Amino acid sequence: PSLAVTYIMDDEMQFRLNLSETTIRPDMRDVSSTYYVDPLTEFLVRGSPSLQSSKLKNIDFRFEWYMQSGNNFSVALFHKDIENPIEMVELAAVGGAAPQLLTANAESGELTGIEFDFLSDFSFIDSSLANIFVSGNLTISDSKVDLGIDDSDGADSLFEQQLKAALEADSVSNIVTNNERRLVGHSEWVTNLQMGYDSADGFHSTSVV
Repeated sequence: PSLAVTYIMDDEMQFRLNLSETTIRPDMRDVSSTYYVDPLTEFLVRGSPSLQSSKLKNIDFRFEWYMQSGNNFSVALFHKDIENPIEMVELAAVGGAAPQLLTANAESGELTGIEFDFLSDFSFIDSSLANIFVSGNLTISDSKVDLGIDDSDGADSLFEQQLKAALEADSVSNIVTNNERRLVGHSEWVTNLQMGYDSADGFHSTSVV
């Protein structure tokens, strides 16, 4: 399900609010107990046959400004609550061997951030520079995941079940050092920048990204 609401202030400015629920489903490798070699890191990776899909609740609030010249600017606040996020954890390697990773379901996760997006030509310097433009975006965010390791509750979380099955172990409390941490692969900031030129007749363009 999803809901989108737009409030138009005038011909140039508007606010958008988006609410939605989405799903991330594991692929075949994620649910296989067979190891494969990650082509980028050369780590050994295996999945969990009991892996479940992740369910996300998303909220996005955005301000957009579209100017008559084609220049534009937007800023967005976003938040995601994740149930059973699909994470990777490192298993103990033997004698200097390549690290071994397990794909498993953490208990919960969240991601919060702000994103800026813009495009502007250089006509504000001189009208002859209107065909030269700069555009880009910047995202600053933070995340947290709770793996779900708790020996005091007397019951195994989904993550503990998957980790015990992979290791054929009775306890996993001493294997994972941090029960709470940032989501795997999450960068605190991401930025893109482009400078370009579009000819007045529309036949030529060039850009540096």
